[in-house]
Amino acid sequence: VRRFVKDATYYHLTNQPRRDGTLERYAAFQYVRADDAESLLAIFRMPGAKKARRIPVLAVDVTASYQLTWLGDNRTRVVTGAVLSAGLWCDDLSEPGSALIHITRLHANA
Repeated sequence: VRRFVKDATYYHLTNQPRRDGTLERYAAFQYVRADDAESLLAIFRMPGAKKARRIPVLAVDVTASYQLTWLGDNRTRVVTGAVLSAGLWCDDLSEPGSALIHITRLHANA
């Protein structure tokens, strides 16, 4: 995580939640490395949030494949850039809950 915070570009992916429970009930941000080959996605589900939400993901090459690794439980999934560029469907977080996902570009698809 340290190398992302130190060297990557930071992006807000959702509006900032408010303490009074208004606006967004999910908070998400992404650190993207300069070569776009790796990023770190953080998602937070706040109290009162809907069960599921699509989270936008930036710096995705639609011709590549990506490995997503959920840090903490080491769950992995490989998806195409075309699928990932449409956003990551988030429907498995507790309320409140969070996920930290390492995204690695694997290769360009033929």
